[in-house]
Amino acid sequence: VETDNISARIVNVTSGESTLTVSEAIIDTDSPRMFIPDGARITVGDSISPIESRTEKRRKLYGAPPTIGTLKTLVIRVKDRNNVAPTASIEKLRNDIFEDSSSLKTQTAACSYGKLKIEPFVGKTPLNKNINNGIVEVKMDFDIKVDDQGLDYAALKAAQEQLGDLQDPRFDLIMFCMPPGKGGYLAFAYPETKYSFYNNDWCGYVSAQMHEVGHNIGLGHSGQNGQGEYGDVTGVMGSASGDDDKRMCYNPQKNYQLGWYENKVKTINPLGGKRHEYTLNGVADYERNNDALVVLRLDQVSSSKDYYVGFNRATGINSDTNEDENMITIVRKEYGAPNAYGISTKVASLIPGEVQRIHNFDGKDVYVKFAALKNGDARVIVSDNVNHVQSQQPANHCKKFTIEINTDGYPQDTGWFVVDDSHWGEAAAHSPKYTNKNQQYRHQICLPMGPQAKTYKFTIFDKHKDGMQGQSSYKAFDENNRLIFSGGKNLVIQEHSIQVPRDLNPRPATRAPTTAPTAKPTPLPPCETHIVEIITDRYPDDNSWKIFANGNLVDESTQYRNQEAKYTQEVCLFEGRTYDFNIYDSYGDGVCCGNGKGKYRIIDNCGNAIIDSDGMNEKFGEKSHTFKVKTCGAAIATPDLTNNNDKCQDKKGKLVLRKFKKKSRTCKFYAAKGKCDKKLKHTGELVWQLCPASCGKCSN
Repeated sequence: VETDNISARIVNVTSGESTLTVSEAIIDTDSPRMFIPDGARITVGDSISPIESRTEKRRKLYGAPPTIGTLKTLVIRVKDRNNVAPTASIEKLRNDIFEDSSSLKTQTAACSYGKLKIEPFVGKTPLNKNINNGIVEVKMDFDIKVDDQGLDYAALKAAQEQLGDLQDPRFDLIMFCMPPGKGGYLAFAYPETKYSFYNNDWCGYVSAQMHEVGHNIGLGHSGQNGQGEYGDVTGVMGSASGDDDKRMCYNPQKNYQLGWYENKVKTINPLGGKRHEYTLNGVADYERNNDALVVLRLDQVSSSKDYYVGFNRATGINSDTNEDENMITIVRKEYGAPNAYGISTKVASLIPGEVQRIHNFDGKDVYVKFAALKNGDARVIVSDNVNHVQSQQPANHCKKFTIEINTDGYPQDTGWFVVDDSHWGEAAAHSPKYTNKNQQYRHQICLPMGPQAKTYKFTIFDKHKDGMQGQSSYKAFDENNRLIFSGGKNLVIQEHSIQVPRDLNPRPATRAPTTAPTAKPTPLPPCETHIVEIITDRYPDDNSWKIFANGNLVDESTQYRNQEAKYTQEVCLFEGRTYDFNIYDSYGDGVCCGNGKGKYRIIDNCGNAIIDSDGMNEKFGEKSHTFKVKTCGAAIATPDLTNNNDKCQDKKGKLVLRKFKKKSRTCKFYAAKGKCDKKLKHTGELVWQLCPASCGKCSN
């Protein structure tokens, strides 16, 4: 117990038997200390009460400050016993906390749209200390240069003695600006209390202020899969940054909990086979579109781990978000009711066209697709029926383009997508996740035509905002291999227009029905069940796969954990549609044969293997196979263009195999030798599949 006045009131206590009950206190579970304000009610009893365990390091025994209303804030500039004080003066602290265009007061007001106001305390403290501007100086009996253990309690004790009862309701928030010293901390707060502490300059950084006050008003940390408890830096409850001016708010889970956008949030149960489609706006556009949501909550009945979907638009009050700019983010709350304290984990961030599968949501898989983006309106589709998020076959013809990406040493930073800018921004194509350094990737995309000419918007971005380094670049070519745009240097985000002419020979329109149509939607074309079969090597965590249709994710693997084990997964693929099967190895040594005899193949509905690695010994980080589903057992694999192993020269009517493992041979050579039905050991494909012209297999 830290106060002499309180110690005198605790009498007739028997160790191990007596129970101390107080109306209010602050407890540090890492040390035998408890701070009890002078005005607290105290009783001592003989019965022993169980103590409820808490996940928070420190917890105050009363409610958190509200998230809506006005919080009278007292800032205490603390000096140690040797008069070591924070670097910032009282005037600078007042500017950084209350007056600057991006301060605790102004940014909180902006993010909350005036629902939560931070105001400096003005008036007399319980011991009649007069405060004019919300800031006061207090000297503590502590040497900051020697130690940092217990400095918060030394500051609390000094403030209590010099200002009076800090639990007095005239103070809603109390911020301690601590002097520089030995401590290696940046800032911390007691969750759901009024107290927060900042190491010297960090008292002036708005992201640290909003982070710690976020704890005060009941917010937990924002983490990310693989990045730890502070890893989600889309909002201020992740890692704080040492920037004086920072315009950013909170992530979707926190936005729901805060209650600032209550008329723009919605909770759904995504199960039941229904298609749920919504428009999402970023917090900066909260008041722009009455029909849009800021947060979509997916309510999981069998678990407290609900999911929250939002659009992280980087503009205005959220222009300085640290990552995933203009992407759909999906966040899971790990524990606690929707409006209660609890940490969150970001599980995915999507660009237009991408789909995230949430595994085992009340026993089923749920799919979230970023379907369209235009003028800040992001459209998402949510369903437990994978057919509802798959891209539909274009009603008309399409125009082919090739996107060439030459990665730098940080391939994961680069991404791109294409949307139909003539309509409501439907996603038309998007990049895969690049994993290989300094490699060329070529992607053929086909953009749907229409009765009128169309403009598509191609957007490419660098997540780290340092551009594509070295010899890396991006290029786009039309179907005649003419360059239409290129770039890469100084890339943060760049947009290009792609013009697609009108369809001069559109497919005939469906005749109007002679009777009124029913409410039942037109059925999707029939799909065939295919099986993706994976036999892992001794490093199963390295391997994964995805299936794309025209750049849009159709399905993906689960996580593999067992060594040299067989995994199978069913996928339903539509007849007449072309798919890309991408197999990945995060280490870059392939699936066979240095660390076990891993294999992969796709088996159609008739039991035929249409893609089969056949245990080939090949190192790769990513390998792509393209195939078209015709009828049961008739899917035709086409050459792997992503890795530049071959090139189809359509004008000359032949396919030239440019590079084999041992000897180079032309298609005509194999056809002349009668080897069109032979299997190439290094790819597992048949010669006629690679040489359709020379082997007489071309369809046109």
